[in-house]
Amino acid sequence: FLRRINYIITDCKRDYEIAKNNGFVNELLGVYIGNGGLDIDKTKIKAVNDRNAILIKGYDDGVGKACEIIEALALVSFAVLQHYKIIVYSCDQVVADAIANNSFFTNLDVTIYKRGQFVANADLLGYMGQSAIHIANSLSDGLPTSSVEAMGMGAFPIQSNPGAVSEEVITHGVNGFLIENPFDTAEIARLIIEGLTCVALRETAQRYNVNYV
Repeated sequence: FLRRINYIITDCKRDYEIAKNNGFVNELLGVYIGNGGLDIDKTKIKAVNDRNAILIKGYDDGVGKACEIIEALALVSFAVLQHYKIIVYSCDQVVADAIANNSFFTNLDVTIYKRGQFVANADLLGYMGQSAIHIANSLSDGLPTSSVEAMGMGAFPIQSNPGAVSEEVITHGVNGFLIENPFDTAEIARLIIEGLTCVALRETAQRYNVNYV
C-alpha cells in the first residue's frame, strides 16, 4: 500500500520514517496533530500562580498506564497536593477503583470523569487552562494530542515518551518532563513534585508552550 500511494500525512516525524522504511517514496504533505488543529481560547489560560489543578489522563487499558500515575501521586506529600484539585478525565474503572481504594486520596479534592462520559472539548481545554501540570502515561503512542492541547493551554506536561515521539515537542527539563519508564512510580512521583514546586520552570515553559502550540 505504501508503495502505491502518492501522498502521506503523519502526526509525528517517527511515523514518516516508518512509512519510508516500508516502501513510501513519494511526497509528505506535512506532519500535523491528529485532530487537525486546536481552537484555543486564550482568555481561559490562567497565570502560573493562579493554577489550582492537577490534570490526569485516566487511560489504563493495557496501553495506557494511569494506575501508575495514581500510585505515584500517593508517594507525593499530602502537604504538596492539598492545594490542588485533582481531575482525572477519560478515566477507566480500574483507575477510579485505585483512587477509591486508597485512603491517601480521602481528604483530597478529586473529580473523576469516566471514560465514555462526554466532556466537551472546550470544557477540557478550560481544565487544562487552570491546571499546573498535565500527566499522561502510556506504553505506545503517536504524537500525544491531549498533552499538546494541555501545552497550548499552559499546563506543564509530564508525558511518557514511547517510540521517542513526545520528545518531538517536549524537551525534558525545558518545556516539560518526559517519563522514560512508564512503570517507575518513584520517578513519576519525583517529576510531579518537581513540576509542582519549580514555579519558575513552569512559568518559562508556559510562555514557550503557548506560543509554540
